[in-house]
Amino acid sequence: MKLLIFDLDGVITTEATYWDIARQGLYQILAPATNPLPVDFIYWAKNHAINHNWDVAFVALTAAADFDRFRSERDQLTGRALMDSCPGYRGEPWKRVHEVCQSIMDASPLPDAGLHSAAETVALFEALVGQGFELGVATGRPKPEALAPLDRLGIRRFFPENRIVTHLEVQQAEAIAGVPLGKPHPFVALRVIHPSTSLDDLLRMPVQNHPGVWFIGDTASDVGAALAAGTIPIGVLTALPEGPYREQRRRSLADLGCRTILESVLDLPGAACAFRAATVRERASCDPGRPAPIRSRHGRLGDKTVGKKCET
Repeated sequence: MKLLIFDLDGVITTEATYWDIARQGLYQILAPATNPLPVDFIYWAKNHAINHNWDVAFVALTAAADFDRFRSERDQLTGRALMDSCPGYRGEPWKRVHEVCQSIMDASPLPDAGLHSAAETVALFEALVGQGFELGVATGRPKPEALAPLDRLGIRRFFPENRIVTHLEVQQAEAIAGVPLGKPHPFVALRVIHPSTSLDDLLRMPVQNHPGVWFIGDTASDVGAALAAGTIPIGVLTALPEGPYREQRRRSLADLGCRTILESVLDLPGAACAFRAATVRERASCDPGRPAPIRSRHGRLGDKTVGKKCET
């Protein structure tokens, strides 16, 4: 199997609409707060494996009294541990933040903006399909909000319906399993890899490497889900501005075990070629579940440069 699993926000689509709505929701709850969701706090939360934007808003609600102190006291926590440190997680405060933010979103136009033009995005996926890859999506967006940009950019045709996993599938599975299954839990990646497997069998599946499956994401939770599912994580920095936020994210992804970090998802076809070549050359000495270190045309990790042309 040669399969690429894509997160959406920060990789293919922009999160700007979600951040604006999260601020509006917190204004309703915290009014008259002057800035209930500073952009540096968003980046901090994302770098600490908080994936869902309404969860970022909930963490900001807890931190609102003193953002600096909150970050200092919890800087070593990530993902579920960070969420658990916030009073009211999975209780009424958490539910209220999600309900308020989602109600604003439901009354707003569907967010469908891409990080790149439709022509560039279509060309990207045509190149990847031409290299023999199957494609899937693993996103925290609700299904209508996930499908809207795929349609707007003209790329939905590249993704089989049973390999588009959204918040809807996570909610349905959580209702049965009784435990949180959003990223960094591997559920979304495993569901894309095994679309026909029953939920019970999927959750009981032993940890195994999937060396032909790569998970392309931009946050710590994406890397966590990729590694937990036995796939190869590829980091993307497209959505981050040049400067300290981008470099912090680069270090964060690398520290978590992401060995390839691209400045843009448009670099992926070249990276995929280099991955295959490096894996074949070094299979005898490398962990079969991880490629040899490489870097993008603009990156700085590893010691192999990704070529601009793929010879297949």
